[in-house]
Amino acid sequence: MDPSFSIETIIDDFDDLHRELMRELSGEGSINVPQIMEQHGEEQKLANIRFRIDALLRAVRDRLSSVSRDMPAEGSRAEINPALEGQVRKTLEELSQLEALAGRLNDLLTMIDLKTSANASQSIRSAVSTAIATAKTWLSVITSWIKRISAQLWNLLCGLMTPKEWKLGGKVGTGILGLADVTLEITFGP
Repeated sequence: MDPSFSIETIIDDFDDLHRELMRELSGEGSINVPQIMEQHGEEQKLANIRFRIDALLRAVRDRLSSVSRDMPAEGSRAEINPALEGQVRKTLEELSQLEALAGRLNDLLTMIDLKTSANASQSIRSAVSTAIATAKTWLSVITSWIKRISAQLWNLLCGLMTPKEWKLGGKVGTGILGLADVTLEITFGP
């Protein structure tokens, strides 16, 4: 597979994720996360999370563009540029941070739901719980999206790396089951 095609697919997927996150977290979408947070006095926490998410999204997008520029041509047998590998690894770290921020937002929504359940009337509890359930489902989709992009990047990284050393070892038994024990070790690097 052409690595430049893979990175372009990752970039397109990431851009869609970026638009979705910013649309919903700014209140332009239908999930109403900002309204939920505002109604429960958590707008500053949401603003901080939104700022951190936006900064991470921009950093990841810049890094993906850099990876795309530095990607070796299809069929190139040149060894992977260590800087390119570092860019991909850093992007994976930032995606992990993005996933953690989505988890933090999910936790805040859970806390709001718990507080509302303890202190509000039945009709308010029901409305808030429904809105929070919708927001948490949305966050679950976002988390899956982030994981899928991370998996695509890992696959890209693995496809770029060439094995430096292979070791194969094993034992074949002649016991009752005739089982084999095989070990495969692959070392990547310069």
